[in-house]
Amino acid sequence: MNQKFILLALIFSLFASVTLSPAFAEIEFDSGPLHEKPLDEREQEDQDTADIWMYAIALVAGFIIIRVAFKIIKKRIKSKKD
Repeated sequence: MNQKFILLALIFSLFASVTLSPAFAEIEFDSGPLHEKPLDEREQEDQDTADIWMYAIALVAGFIIIRVAFKIIKKRIKSKKD
């Protein structure tokens, strides 16, 4: 029971850090001194598309990391039982 709780806590913290990092970075950048004049409609759409791809890639990378971590932890638990 205790091992499952620790495992779930580690996975949750990993998932939270991977998904929230880009959001906090974008908030900090938008409020910084580098923010220039507003973009026109076409540039704004391009920026939105780039942001969506960035989030999608970050999520996929996070899921891959979580899957590999699960496999490693599962092998270690299995080897300890034997």
